[in-house]
Amino acid sequence: MFAQRAVNLISPTRMHDLASGVPYLLREKWKAIKGFLTGHFKLKPFTNQTFRLGIDDETIIASMLEEVASCFGNEVSFGSYPVRGEAGGETSGGQEQGRGVRNGGINQILLTMDSKDEESVDRAAAALRQRLPAGSILKEERNVTSLLRKASLLGVASD
Repeated sequence: MFAQRAVNLISPTRMHDLASGVPYLLREKWKAIKGFLTGHFKLKPFTNQTFRLGIDDETIIASMLEEVASCFGNEVSFGSYPVRGEAGGETSGGQEQGRGVRNGGINQILLTMDSKDEESVDRAAAALRQRLPAGSILKEERNVTSLLRKASLLGVASD
């Protein structure tokens, strides 16, 4: 009975009902069917790796990111998000004093790698580590659930 209701709920004609409404209620709806989706349909959750870089210009890493992304095709999705950290924000991992300072803040880049295959994410992260400038990775995080929430907790304001 529950399985049939869940299938009806997630059918293409009903998806708009599931994805509309108050954000809190949407999260509750997803919690309600998560077990069904991962159990009955055998859907695997995404895994991710995030690098916080002490680089203030995405063009420095664009070709490296394109090269690694082309090696992984559809296995891994990559994202690059410029953020501006406040002067007292998170700056660990060998960042030189004053490096990346512009407009009153420390500019950084968040690189993300997402996939349903954990090994692919590991290989993509290793490939990026080899290509990125020495000392540019300030922090690495695994299975980050929200870039905005993580950024706010670390004292980094999104632009």
